[in-house]
Amino acid sequence: MNKITNSMYYNQGPEAGSMDFLITCSGAAVGSKVSISSTKQGPTPVINLPGTTVTKADFTVGIKSEVPAQYTDTLTAEYTSNEPIAKGFSLTFSVEKVKKTAPSGGGVGPTPMITIKEVVTSV
Repeated sequence: MNKITNSMYYNQGPEAGSMDFLITCSGAAVGSKVSISSTKQGPTPVINLPGTTVTKADFTVGIKSEVPAQYTDTLTAEYTSNEPIAKGFSLTFSVEKVKKTAPSGGGVGPTPMITIKEVVTSV
């Protein structure tokens, strides 16, 4: 089994918020697994994404969670594969939140996101 692990210290700060915890793989082996885990309770739902099967080489998956103010934890993202990890592979573990914007005359478009923290491992 081949494995890459990314860990990050996460501090929500003084404001609670709706956060996206994401794993993005580039050059991943189809059939490999990715997961996210936390060690503390507090967010709803808990920041845990069990082993999720990678279905294409460039793959993103995540979990949205309401995180209370002052929440801190060391979060872990993991990639495991029965295949050798290919040169050029990268694993990005990121935390994003919805950017607060003022209404601008209507219209529908993508929700702007702000990356709060990111850890990247490349081979």
